[in-house]
Amino acid sequence: MKAPLFCLLLCASCTSSTLSDSEIVAALDATQKPGEGYGAFLFGQQPTSTAGLELLTDEGVRKTYSCPKDSLAFGLVPIQGVQYTFRNGAFTMVSFSTEGFSNGNKLQGCLEQLYGPLTKTSTTGYLGRRGKAEVLLTRGFNGSASAFILDQAHAGE
Repeated sequence: MKAPLFCLLLCASCTSSTLSDSEIVAALDATQKPGEGYGAFLFGQQPTSTAGLELLTDEGVRKTYSCPKDSLAFGLVPIQGVQYTFRNGAFTMVSFSTEGFSNGNKLQGCLEQLYGPLTKTSTTGYLGRRGKAEVLLTRGFNGSASAFILDQAHAGE
């Protein structure tokens, strides 16, 4: 059975309910850059090349930022705690989470539309890959979900 695509309708260019499944996925692909990065960030990009970042943590070679101007939704899924991680000055990961079974299921469906079927790796973990990206999804027993989209070149760091 095909995953519901209604969770993919948030991007600005996807406001029509008359778009086909392939048009919706193509529009979200263009907005999120799956396999190449996340939103306005491409893997390997320097943090100074995107205005509006606020430093959250500085661990020397690893710095984590937030972007207050970010939309706090992924598809139609409300998300929270969006963090961008840079290692040795290059964008390597974004992470975010959502609460509740319904939102967790929608987030998982959106990620599967962008990255292909996620492989179950543990009781609560899932893994997918596309292009340079690896996506990790963890599901809480309360239905919540946390997503990590990272550059495969830095997946073990």
